[in-house]
Amino acid sequence: MRSKVKSAKPLAPGKPRAKTREDLASFEHTCRRVFRVIKDGVLLVNAKTGSIEESNPSLLKILGCTKKELLKRKIWSIGFLDGPLSSQAAFGRLKRGHQVSYEHLQILTKRRQRLGVNLEYAFYRAGDIEVVQFNIRDITERRRLETALQEREERYRKIFDNSQLGIAIISLDLRISKINQAFTRITGYDETDMKRLALTDITHPSHLSAEKKILRGLRNCANGDYHVEQRYIGKRGNVVWANTHISAVCDKDGKPMYFQTIIEDITERKQMEAELEEQNLRSIEKEKTIQKLKDEFIFIAAHELRTPVTAIGWAMELLKEGQEKSGVKTSESTEIMDILVENTKRLNNLVAELLEVSRIEYGTFKVVPEKFDLATVIDRAVLSVKPLAKEKAVSVKVIPVSAGFPEAFADPIRVYEVLTNLLTNAIKYNKSGGNATVRANEGKTELQVSVEDTGFGLNAEDIPKLFHRFSRIESDETAKIGGTGLGLFIVKQVVERMGGSVLVASPGRGQGATFTFSLPKAK
Repeated sequence: MRSKVKSAKPLAPGKPRAKTREDLASFEHTCRRVFRVIKDGVLLVNAKTGSIEESNPSLLKILGCTKKELLKRKIWSIGFLDGPLSSQAAFGRLKRGHQVSYEHLQILTKRRQRLGVNLEYAFYRAGDIEVVQFNIRDITERRRLETALQEREERYRKIFDNSQLGIAIISLDLRISKINQAFTRITGYDETDMKRLALTDITHPSHLSAEKKILRGLRNCANGDYHVEQRYIGKRGNVVWANTHISAVCDKDGKPMYFQTIIEDITERKQMEAELEEQNLRSIEKEKTIQKLKDEFIFIAAHELRTPVTAIGWAMELLKEGQEKSGVKTSESTEIMDILVENTKRLNNLVAELLEVSRIEYGTFKVVPEKFDLATVIDRAVLSVKPLAKEKAVSVKVIPVSAGFPEAFADPIRVYEVLTNLLTNAIKYNKSGGNATVRANEGKTELQVSVEDTGFGLNAEDIPKLFHRFSRIESDETAKIGGTGLGLFIVKQVVERMGGSVLVASPGRGQGATFTFSLPKAK
């Protein structure tokens, strides 16, 4: 037969279930566990007799003693706490008093070490005994941290107040909440003024946009800080230049709390820089004026010299020719006549080069680009320097171009002048028995012409000077060779005006040199 089981009746609504013995045992177990592991020191004392009945491990650790040394002793006899537990009378006043907590008390450990604590207590009944429970919290570390924080704040306050740099605390809405004395000295604004101003109110209008962009970037606390030189408007309306450092101060979650702006007054430095720049500009203008006067003088002198020098040259040629026809000449007179003719030619070349430079400087120099056969111009230039090459015992060779070599698009007259100049140098600055080689190559968009010699060569430091006006490389070999130092300057200017460029390469002194210039390729 099945036994009948009565169903349990539900508890009436709102009626608590009676605690069973198991519930009480579980609750007691929990309380004991908390008693053992809680970090605060806990002391249970008989309220009537003052006898210590129980203590937890944390209290024993704080006092540095054993439970045996505490239990059954009178609370006022262990001498560890000043004030409310220092005597039996003081203990008696606890129950009559209204205060249930004490802050910043001093306790004395077994090792006679003084520690700061907070004390809280409560009276309650445990069976037939009235118990007072003391909770003692060691605040030594907290007080150390508080002291360290106070010292840190004091140091920061002194740094803030005494800094020679202007410091301002800016709220997230850009209001100026605090400034130091240096900020007042630099800008003229005091704290009263700042209460009604925002940072943007004192920033020069030309820097506002950049400053707002910086502050927007700082709001996410991921952009570090910024250094910028900018201007501010002082209280008197004066402009203040400042080296500005702007940073965001964030909380532990990385959210900005406020901005900090540090400014260094650099107004005087900026004024000096402006004055120096103005002086430099005046100096540059003065140099330009002097150079212009020089150029004008050279142009006028060369122009005026051209006619008489040409006339002298013709006269010398006529005299030489007349002397030869008359038959009245001696070796001495012939030598003198040759010297006069040669130097007249040199003088004529100098005047021609000076005029060319003047035209380049004044912008009256012209190039007329057209299609032409580059090989033909090369041959003409080589032919024109043959007498000089024979005189110097230098062999001039042309590497023929390949069939179908493209035409150049430049000024053929100017190209001839460039080639003649480079070939003349390759012969003049060469050794007796040396060689000069001309070759042309085709590039993707241009043609290159190179003049290679076996002459005196160049050091690396010589090359940048070559294309300056009146520049000459000084050496024992070149000292005996005449020249104005204008030829390569003219070559570079002419080639560049035709859309090309000039390059120089040399292994070193005594190892020859190669001059290469480029020209546009005809389409």
